[in-house]
Amino acid sequence: MQYNVHYDIGAIFVCLFAIYCIISKKSLVRRQNCVLLALTIITLLCAAFDLLAVYGLRGDSPMPYTLCYLFNLLYFLFHNLAGLVALLYLGHLTGENFKYSPYYYFGVSFPYILIVLGLITNHWHNFLFRITPNRIYLRETGFFLLYLVGAIYLLAIVVKLFKYRISMDPSKRWMILFYLLSSIAAITVEYFIPSALVEIFSQSIAILGVIYTVDNLREISDPDTMAYNREALFEDLDTLFCAHQEFQLFVIKLSSLTEMIPKLGLEPTAKMLLDISAFFRTFPDTELYHCGEGRFVMTFFDESKRDDFIETIRLRFREPWCYDQIETHFCLELCYAQSPTEIQNPLDLYTILQAPMQPFTDNNTTSRIYDYNRYLRENQVVAAIERALKDRSFEIYYQPIMDVQNHAIRSAEALIRLNDENLGYIAPDEFIPLAERRGYIIPIGDYVMEEVCRFISENDLSDYGIQFIDINLSPIQCMDQKLATRFLDIARTYHIRPDQLNFELTEYAISQNKTLLPMLIERFSKRDVNISLDDYGNGNSNIASLFKLPFTLVKIDKNVLWEAEKSDQTLQILKSTMQLIKSFDMKLLMEGIETEHQLNWLLDNGCDYCQGYYFSRALPGGDFLRYVSRFNNIAE
Repeated sequence: MQYNVHYDIGAIFVCLFAIYCIISKKSLVRRQNCVLLALTIITLLCAAFDLLAVYGLRGDSPMPYTLCYLFNLLYFLFHNLAGLVALLYLGHLTGENFKYSPYYYFGVSFPYILIVLGLITNHWHNFLFRITPNRIYLRETGFFLLYLVGAIYLLAIVVKLFKYRISMDPSKRWMILFYLLSSIAAITVEYFIPSALVEIFSQSIAILGVIYTVDNLREISDPDTMAYNREALFEDLDTLFCAHQEFQLFVIKLSSLTEMIPKLGLEPTAKMLLDISAFFRTFPDTELYHCGEGRFVMTFFDESKRDDFIETIRLRFREPWCYDQIETHFCLELCYAQSPTEIQNPLDLYTILQAPMQPFTDNNTTSRIYDYNRYLRENQVVAAIERALKDRSFEIYYQPIMDVQNHAIRSAEALIRLNDENLGYIAPDEFIPLAERRGYIIPIGDYVMEEVCRFISENDLSDYGIQFIDINLSPIQCMDQKLATRFLDIARTYHIRPDQLNFELTEYAISQNKTLLPMLIERFSKRDVNISLDDYGNGNSNIASLFKLPFTLVKIDKNVLWEAEKSDQTLQILKSTMQLIKSFDMKLLMEGIETEHQLNWLLDNGCDYCQGYYFSRALPGGDFLRYVSRFNNIAE
């Protein structure tokens, strides 16, 4: 029989070109790329062994009979393997492969395994094919099984293509359909016309089309980081969601990246970003995507590796990143989430990606780690803060402070509360630190000052015996050089005397603002605004703070009192602390009073003011005034 080998020769050149196209972009390696490369190599080997087998069947061929038989055997081995690999490739495109255990792959491979066993033993039973001593190739009784297995895999591709016809991108679907139809047509032609040899050539052309449509890495890669881009991320996520595949992901944000460009220059920053991407790409069994501006997403499927990955990232980012002789640290935020319990669609991930990066206020910190629910909660709370500022829906509560000497309520601490229409009550311990990190604490502080001044003005608190209201200042507010000016403007607007307010500073705020804070306190002091030291004894206590700044009152942290009840040693420390404060001619306020025993002890030891649940919790303005009227025996 005269075989037309030109198609095999053409297929070899097409496959070599296809392999070059894949390997030239091999810096981006994911499973479907590897499977496609394997399919291309298998197709190349099919063409090569088919060509050698035809050459060995020529009557004048010097090729040994055994070698001729071996080439025919290898052709059929790789010919049937191509169908199996094509099915697996489609499984990667649809995301379906990730759902299955090794038993699935054994089941899918079982028809091919039977063919392999039949081909290996064919020399003894000649059930599939036979080559006579004078080089005549004969199809035997079971020959149709070689094409039947290929047809089974093509049918499986048809079923899978139909199953995912809606979720697959149309260009991908039509290209795979082209590969499928061309393979079926070529197999049919070659089965009935053995000399045509068109099957491998048609498959090689179809593979080339797949490379430039379905698997075009140039369209889904980010050249600056050698990772996949945002389009690839959302395309792959769509595939995973449609396949109902469970997976894990990290959203990694380099929050200090934009600050590095003007400091270091574009080239060093770009090189370090490339190094960071290379570091992330070393994690096994993961896919890395760069979504611009230092935002990466890493997906993986083994939840047990999550903690190890996080710790590895933490350790690396504690070390500097280098370019030439330049060293710098990058601060990162890492949020981890899992599907489908936390992320059900790409929009959930988009929420995290679009959330603003948080500034790092602590220079010793290089990373923040969140889980998805925590990150989502923070975004929701930030939205609630924004709504409350816009609608002026924050509430100010007042916790009474008793003057021990007069046994009357003479002041109160203003405390902000947030009741959101969507989230309900949000504790200050949650939203205040978040407001500080996200840049909302200054407008919140201005809101509190204005509302307290309005409350004093509208109710004439002197009639109730209230001398002043305490307002807490955060460390960030103390950095604001315009704070004193804004407060005095607000006080004038509401005709409030500056001495009707008392600002509380924590020692942490003092330690963070050693330059600006003395200037702020000086401006307040010149205008008779009182300043007190808050939370003394909470672990940051420094006696030097009492000497350097003109405090009129010191508030001892409630935990000191509670611990003093448990330990005689702590009780003596509390007594000594109280005596020390009094020796500086400062007023003393103890917070956290909850029992009569505590109150009596403080009365015996010279405490000036007491605050705590023993008297009252923080109350809304109207309730506070009614409470003060009853406590101070003021007629309605």
